[in-house]
Amino acid sequence: LTAHDDVLNQIKWTKRKGRAYLLDSHLLKYRELIKENINKADNIVTLSRFTAQNLLRTYDVKNKIKIIYNGINSTLRAKENENISLFTSINTKKEVGNFGMFLKTVQKLPENIDISVVENGLLEKKLSDRIKYHSFSDTEALNEICSGADIYLDLSNWETFGTIPMMAAFSKCAILANDIPFLREMWGDCGCIFERNNIYSLLRNLNNLIENRQYLHMVSQKCYNKAISVVSSKRM
Repeated sequence: LTAHDDVLNQIKWTKRKGRAYLLDSHLLKYRELIKENINKADNIVTLSRFTAQNLLRTYDVKNKIKIIYNGINSTLRAKENENISLFTSINTKKEVGNFGMFLKTVQKLPENIDISVVENGLLEKKLSDRIKYHSFSDTEALNEICSGADIYLDLSNWETFGTIPMMAAFSKCAILANDIPFLREMWGDCGCIFERNNIYSLLRNLNNLIENRQYLHMVSQKCYNKAISVVSSKRM
């Protein structure tokens, strides 16, 4: 069962200027029907934390609620004893993806950093044993990568903005982006921006995130807040 709001719990549905709506009785029956089905359900799935809070406030929910964030697990886990995980998405057909800079960056990262790349399936997998390769078309793997990663590298030099960076932000990844106009507009007030195509600036910013967990978590939360403010059912 998925329920999406607590509209039946709001006063405006029962009173307005001292008068009751004609639909009150129907709404109350509808509310009881929802409550009956909730009590029978084995599991309750909601799309957001806000929705879950509405359910708890509106109904006497005894079942365990699972929040799926529109299919993406965006729970920010405590990873003090785990490796930092980062990933990027690159179109290897075009140098605008800065894949060469990415490979040079990988060579300079500590061994305890987990690295994944989502690409178009044309990469030579022996380029680096440290990298885990995934295809753009593998949606299940992409969701798993987003939910488990700490940092997303947006190395685009000018190519258009895709859905993967937004998925990463919804999963509470800290966004580290190349300084091109659109990426600065999108992530400049919440993520980290490195000097355009400058690997030394990229490494400095990356080290700041890796070495300071508190800073990493702060940037992650800010990117998540930006994502939910930009993409929402209300705006659509």
